Amino acid sequence: MAKKIIRLTEADLTRLVQRVIKEQSEGINLIKPCAELGVKSPGKCDTKRKSPIASCASLGVKTPGTCYVDTKKPVPGLPTMNDKVGKTLTNKIKEQKSSRPLITEAAAQMAIDDAEERMASGEKPDPKIMTQIKQCITTKQLTSLGFLTTSAGAYALGIIAMLISNPVGFAVGGVLALTSIIVMFITGLPEDQGGLGADPSKDVKALLSCIKL
Repeated sequence: MAKKIIRLTEADLTRLVQRVIKEQSEGINLIKPCAELGVKSPGKCDTKRKSPIASCASLGVKTPGTCYVDTKKPVPGLPTMNDKVGKTLTNKIKEQKSSRPLITEAAAQMAIDDAEERMASGEKPDPKIMTQIKQCITTKQLTSLGFLTTSAGAYALGIIAMLISNPVGFAVGGVLALTSIIVMFITGLPEDQGGLGADPSKDVKALLSCIKL
């Protein structure tokens, strides 16, 4: 019996690839600004339940990762550093040219979750970097980051120090990527831990240019 040959056009191949990507992405939960999802709440929400979320640690939950603000239960379906989707996102970021350092929100959240998990497991942030952060904020008058020098900002200071001291933070996209990660972390903090309404990007960039590793 003769084999049947099926000829595919470029458009057919494109549709097939898009279908495979869509099927692989089903079940994946992502993090976006609540406003983009039509939710009248500051900070971040997940795309499936469309509910406000925050790091579990900031909500007093010992479970590592991200939790819902209302139920304090872990957000399901988010890509992690260890799963296939997470590794794909991380590899895509590493492939970016150094002249165009980019990072996705999902990858930024993975970096934040990793730092929070290490903190929750008992790892201590580098005290020298924490001291540098405070000194840079004071000398450069980075007002939007002033809360990091107070007792209320102690937790955030530790997480940021971990993000800065972790070489992976720079490898995935340079200072611009690390800036995005830290800004995302700060804007997602609850108010009692220093959460801001304004974008601290400018001050975060100035902070990173001041830190000497």
